[in-house]
Amino acid sequence: DYFIADGIDNDGDGFIDEGIDLASDEKDDGVDNDNNGTIDDDAEYSWGADIDNNLLIQDGRKYPTLLNGDINPYYIPDNISANWDVKGNYRYNEEKVKLEFDIFTYDFGSDGLPGNPFIDQAGDGNYQIGEPLINFQFDEYLSDCGLDGICKYTVRPFDLDGDGILDTEGVLNDAWVGPDADGTEGDGEWQPGDGWIDLNGNGQVDIPVNWIGDSYIETTQDNYNDVWPLPNGTWNNGEVIYIDANGNGVYDSGEIILIDGLAMDGFIGEPFEDLNGNGVYDITFDIISIDDDGNTIVNTYYETFIDLNNNGGYDAPTGEFDGVFDTGDGLYAFAGEPFSDDNENGIRDPGETYTDTNNDGLYNAPDLIDNYQFIDDVNGDGLSDYPDFEIDNRKVEFRIDYDPNPDFNMTLQTGYSWTKTQQVTGTGRYIADGFEYKFYQLRSRYKNWFSQFYMNESFSGNTRGYLLGNRIIDKSKNYAFQIQNNFNLNKLNTKLVWGMDYFRTEPKTFGTILNDGPNGYDNDGDDVFIKDNGVDDDGDGMVDDKICPDGEGEGFRYGKYWHCTEGIDEPDEFVDPTSNEYGIYYQSTTELFGTSRYEFITAARFDYHDLLDEGVLFAPKLGFIYKPDSKSSMRFTYGKAHNTPNSITLFTDLFITRTGNLNIYLRGNKDGTPYCREGEPCFGNEVYSVVEPGFYSEDGNTYYKMGTLDNSDYFTDYNNRVRGAPYFYKLDVAGTLLSGDMLPLDTSVYVIFVPEINGDGVLYTPEETINLPDVDPIKTEKIQTIEFGYKGFLGNRTHFSLDYYLSFYEDFFSPPTIITPLIVNRQFDDNGNDITTVHNFGSVAGLMPINDIGTHPPYGTAWNGLDDDEDWDLYADEFGWRDDKNGDCPDGAGTIDPCWADPGEWGIVMLEAGVKNGVAYDAGQIFHPYEFLYEQNGYPALKVENFPDLDAGKYLAVGVDEFHGTTGLSEYELVQTGLYDSNGEPIISGHGNASNITDLVLSPMNYGEVWMQGLDFGLTHFLTENIIIDGNFSWYGTTEFYNELTKKNDPINAPKWKWNASIKGTSAIGDFIVNFRHVDKFKWSDGIWAGIIGPYNIIDLFYTYHITDNLDFNLSALNLNNDLHRELVGGAVMGRQIVMRFTSTF
Repeated sequence: DYFIADGIDNDGDGFIDEGIDLASDEKDDGVDNDNNGTIDDDAEYSWGADIDNNLLIQDGRKYPTLLNGDINPYYIPDNISANWDVKGNYRYNEEKVKLEFDIFTYDFGSDGLPGNPFIDQAGDGNYQIGEPLINFQFDEYLSDCGLDGICKYTVRPFDLDGDGILDTEGVLNDAWVGPDADGTEGDGEWQPGDGWIDLNGNGQVDIPVNWIGDSYIETTQDNYNDVWPLPNGTWNNGEVIYIDANGNGVYDSGEIILIDGLAMDGFIGEPFEDLNGNGVYDITFDIISIDDDGNTIVNTYYETFIDLNNNGGYDAPTGEFDGVFDTGDGLYAFAGEPFSDDNENGIRDPGETYTDTNNDGLYNAPDLIDNYQFIDDVNGDGLSDYPDFEIDNRKVEFRIDYDPNPDFNMTLQTGYSWTKTQQVTGTGRYIADGFEYKFYQLRSRYKNWFSQFYMNESFSGNTRGYLLGNRIIDKSKNYAFQIQNNFNLNKLNTKLVWGMDYFRTEPKTFGTILNDGPNGYDNDGDDVFIKDNGVDDDGDGMVDDKICPDGEGEGFRYGKYWHCTEGIDEPDEFVDPTSNEYGIYYQSTTELFGTSRYEFITAARFDYHDLLDEGVLFAPKLGFIYKPDSKSSMRFTYGKAHNTPNSITLFTDLFITRTGNLNIYLRGNKDGTPYCREGEPCFGNEVYSVVEPGFYSEDGNTYYKMGTLDNSDYFTDYNNRVRGAPYFYKLDVAGTLLSGDMLPLDTSVYVIFVPEINGDGVLYTPEETINLPDVDPIKTEKIQTIEFGYKGFLGNRTHFSLDYYLSFYEDFFSPPTIITPLIVNRQFDDNGNDITTVHNFGSVAGLMPINDIGTHPPYGTAWNGLDDDEDWDLYADEFGWRDDKNGDCPDGAGTIDPCWADPGEWGIVMLEAGVKNGVAYDAGQIFHPYEFLYEQNGYPALKVENFPDLDAGKYLAVGVDEFHGTTGLSEYELVQTGLYDSNGEPIISGHGNASNITDLVLSPMNYGEVWMQGLDFGLTHFLTENIIIDGNFSWYGTTEFYNELTKKNDPINAPKWKWNASIKGTSAIGDFIVNFRHVDKFKWSDGIWAGIIGPYNIIDLFYTYHITDNLDFNLSALNLNNDLHRELVGGAVMGRQIVMRFTSTF
């Protein structure tokens, strides 16, 4: 434990100081991480997540002083609780290597725009009759006539004796045909209209009491006050926008009227009837209750509102002027504008004058400044994880040659290099800190024979990642042996070269890059059986311990939880990435027609890679060269080549980061992703069927289904619906009891969402979901290329070259992309149409694993209608299950025939004596489901109270597809693990469901077939013998890199156009070269990085002055024009670089 290694077992698990004893140790670091004036307070635990959600300091404005006694610069007197937190936006300044904040100080609503005040007028310029008072009293018959003003009666009916019964019928109005369209007529309320005058301007109807209150006017078409619609707090077209020069909030004569100004909008929402008291307008809401007979009663309520602007819909509050700060001033890391601190409290109080330095008409407050304590070691391993931009290269080589005669020579060469530099990879930034490289080479020639042997080895030193601080350990080696012979076939005018080579690669990364060592998780899925089997499986003298192979205990390492039970990091989990490659080749060059002007070239290679199941690969080449004269040549070639995937591409197993409950890994793609599909032979699970879970009534005549929520017909034709569908791991219940195991994907409920590290992701249609393509494994790239080239002179001083190539790739592999799709709930709009926008997909229901590790097939045995755990027969007599409820038993079936076990035959057996509804029972007491459950909208619900042991889960669930209140549908098949316990007995596990599968995997994909082509043109002109100008341009084209999972074209990570120009000269005062380089704009995506590179234009200058015959002065000015740009997304910004050096030769 690198924070409190105190020799105490703080978490009480029997091990001292293992990894991290307490979860808080990560946070209790002696640093004020959230800048609120206190060290290691509770608010720091969520500080990083808070900032991502614009919460900078919890309760940062609540108190006038900080907890350490300092004045709180963000305190606001008489503040509301919604503003106690300091909120704001943030950005990262890469040049200053600091966070910059913009604190929210303004209440400008959801649009974040300040705007100007406006005169909020009533009315719309149209005459509306409205609702009058009768003798200053509200009359339910003659006043409540709706906005059309047409009442039902012209003479009201009367209840003369007050007994609630009308004594006179009144006189009906012939013009009245029914309630008016806005629905206000007859609702018992006096509502605003043209007959209503809002005397106090409060926007509320104040019925006069003792002549005090609002008034009205009997209106006509020619005589009316236009007060409807009401002033509504929101700007309407035609209302005047002005500059409130004196800040009094009221328009004063002479203040500037704005023609195209932006209006402030303090709209608080249209008035509504808040029936459920939640403070939010709800069109409808349901209240569900159960009657005495156990029936579900659903009452639907509708909330009404006043449509102030007559647009037919409810208008919600904009959030402006609600008293909550919701935007900043757009100035990041701003020190604040000067103000007259009249009371010297360090805070600008209302009324204190200020200097408007940026002339925006607003006071710009100081922002939170990044003065956090500098901590450079993110994981406590003693190595700094702060970006270190120092570049340090050291190199030494030794060589000895032995040449006894012209027919024989031998060379022994060795070298060592040490490097410290930055590395940008597809998974993040790393520092190669002390990376060592050694090589040894022995080569020899005897007459026309050549042979060599060499070995390379590396050591990664303290190479580590900046994000997690994870150290990379690499002690890999490469060996190679080659032998080659050449001879002439003079009769055929042919020169022939042939040879053989052997390459051996021995990667050794100790689990830090490849799956060749401990990585803290279960690679083969057997830990669930091994960790509690009572056997010392790892041979360390302790049974079922939690000690890792390195002697440390479980805990957080490098951003993830590192597990150390005995079924994790076993030697049989690791792969051996050692590879052996063998090759045989030849090349011949033949002069045709007896002249060197025509040459015909043939070549071929035969290669074999022992880690790839591809057999021997054959790569032929053909070429024809024509030389019209000594200054020009033309060539036409065809060649096939192979690009073999390396160990990184095949066997990588590198943790990148964690998001929510999901771990993101970069993994090799040696085997592809043969997504398991229902009904197909994969992972030993060829058959899948669902028998809807449920239970029988007391008389055995009624079967209560309880498989899915609010859809009683869901399982109708379910088994046919999922035929051939891919399996996914269902994370939680979320609408169906079928969870915690692998399920076939039912597209009536679920669809696939493929997340992207650098994008919005892709939401599949149901058709695309059911036809999810497998990701093919990475194979050797096969490249066939045709080339045409010409080079020659135009005149005596100008040389030009032209080259065109066309390449056809097979099994072209991509940068890493996510190959574990998520499964989300399918969404529909109000009209039943699919919602297919990527920003509106449903909640995550599960994910698609890439293999069977941890899935424990066969799948879905907890709801297949069979007694998989073999406990039905033990309790069948007690529960009375010996009948054949579904009639599937043939005549004469034996008593042990499994056909007698029917779906719905399950119950519970109490583990201890207890009380149910005041009635005592003994341990072993059985209860049928109908005694404590009823079916509610497709789900089981408790029908009894005062049954504490049921609530606590103190019972066994037994029978067929039994349901347990704690674990859900938990009957899984008995698994023959192939393991043995401490007594030598086979371990038979009931853990037949999938383990918790939470890994998102990035992996290179096989794009399949891709065409590429390119054209290069170069021109060199000799102005004089000492001055040369040169130029070339390149064009690159390719077919699209179509990603079958994301349904998108991935970028090709290369520009389509680029060109260069240079001038070179020599003189008595030195040699110089001036280069110009242009690179076109292009998209880039690789792993976690994505963005746009270019365009950029670079001018480089190289100058050499010969001081003596043995001493030179060199000046290199790269990017002399200082065009700031990136040449790699994730890399540093490149600017001007000037290097001077002296070079001595002797």
